[in-house]
Amino acid sequence: MTSLSRPWRIKSSIWENLDVICTKLNIKKSYNCTDKLIEASSSLILENIDITNQDIEKALVGMEYLINNDLFYYLIINCNDEKIISQIANILVSFINNKIQQTIVLPDLEAESLVCEERKIIENIIRGLTYSVKNHVKITTKARNRIDIFSPLNNVKIINFLYKIITILKEHYDIISLDNNCEKDHICLILPSC
Repeated sequence: MTSLSRPWRIKSSIWENLDVICTKLNIKKSYNCTDKLIEASSSLILENIDITNQDIEKALVGMEYLINNDLFYYLIINCNDEKIISQIANILVSFINNKIQQTIVLPDLEAESLVCEERKIIENIIRGLTYSVKNHVKITTKARNRIDIFSPLNNVKIINFLYKIITILKEHYDIISLDNNCEKDHICLILPSC
């Protein structure tokens, strides 16, 4: 795009590839696209994912390969052991508790903000689980507080696995509730509006 002058913050090699990058993001080459890229990378770095580290970059690409080739899907559908599912959920609870403890020590954090931080952590975990089987599960956000998880191919095993994990998380966190009026074979999760 010749009408835009190149922002000072973008190297020539990146500027040349920006059309391809922005097309993949469905955003035309503009400051909006570069801002979106910076915003996304900033969010990852704030979560201690150093995307400037080549090993981490390669690991993320490798994880995407594993997800796209259904590695996690096959691990999950072959996991029928309630004890293993419970252990997985308890590992997630331990991780969530540690993240919440890190948040509590932040100065000037109000109770409402703490609930929103807790929601963000839990939602990220649930979205991470569903993303690990993204070819078999869809997740949609309805309103500001409801998340629906379903399998377009009606894969009962994967939905049951996710339901069991979410149910165990619900036992530990008051902010999670399940909508009993949910469509059949869906998981309808309700979290606080933030």
